[in-house]
Amino acid sequence: MEKILNRATLVTLVVVAALLGHTGATTYVVGGSLGWTFPPNATTYAAWASQYTFTVRDVLVFNFTTNFHTVATVTKASFDTCTLTNPISLTTTGPASIPLTTPGEVYFLCTIGQHCAFGSQKFAINVTSSSSSPPVLPPSSITPTPSPLPETPSPTTTPPALGPGGPAPTIPVIPPSTNSPPPVASPPPSSIVPPTPTLEVSPPPSSIVPPTPPPPSAATRLGLASIFSIFISVGVCLLF
Repeated sequence: MEKILNRATLVTLVVVAALLGHTGATTYVVGGSLGWTFPPNATTYAAWASQYTFTVRDVLVFNFTTNFHTVATVTKASFDTCTLTNPISLTTTGPASIPLTTPGEVYFLCTIGQHCAFGSQKFAINVTSSSSSPPVLPPSSITPTPSPLPETPSPTTTPPALGPGGPAPTIPVIPPSTNSPPPVASPPPSSIVPPTPTLEVSPPPSSIVPPTPPPPSAATRLGLASIFSIFISVGVCLLF
C-alpha cells in the first residue's frame, strides 16, 4: 500500500513538473532511477549533479521512503562535517519536492543515522539566475520630433556696484587739447616807490676828558712820614 502511495505521489510531482516546464522551470529527480537512498559509493550524487545546470525556479524531487530517509538543506559548514542539528530546512516525508528559489550554492544531506557520514548521502549544487529575459521591443519607426530650443535671453549690462566692496566707477579719460592756452597778461609795473629804510647813526665818542685828581697835600705827606718813622722805630726796638 505504501509503495502505491509513493508511486502516486511521484506521478503527481511529474505532472506538476510538466506544468512548470511551460513556465521555464525544470524538474530533476535526484539520483535518477536510484532515487534518494544510501548510495553505492561516495561520489554517486556528486556525479549525478555534475550533469545538469540548475537555475532559479527549478525543482528537485527526492524520491525516498518516509522514516527511512530525510532531506535537509544545511550550511556549508554543516555539509562538510555532516552536522545533523539546526538545518536550514528539513523534510521527513517522501517523496519531497524542493524548489530552488535563490542563486548560489545549496547543500543537501540525509539526517538519518550515519547516512551522511559513512554513506555520503549528500550533495551540493550551484544554482544560477533564471535564464529567461524580458522580451526585446522592436525599434519604433516613429522619429521623435525634437523640441524647440528655448530662446537665449540677450545679455543685459548691469552697472557696477558703488560703495564699499564694489568696483570703482570708470572715469572717462579726456584727451589733451591741441589748442594752446591764451597768454596771460603781465600786470603793469607799480608807480609806487617803496620807502627807504632809516639807518641808525651811532653818537660820536665824547670829547670830555675826566678831571685829574689833585696831588696829595703837605699834611698828607707829613702824616705818612710820621707813620713811617713810627714803624722804623718799632722795628729797631724789636731788634735790640
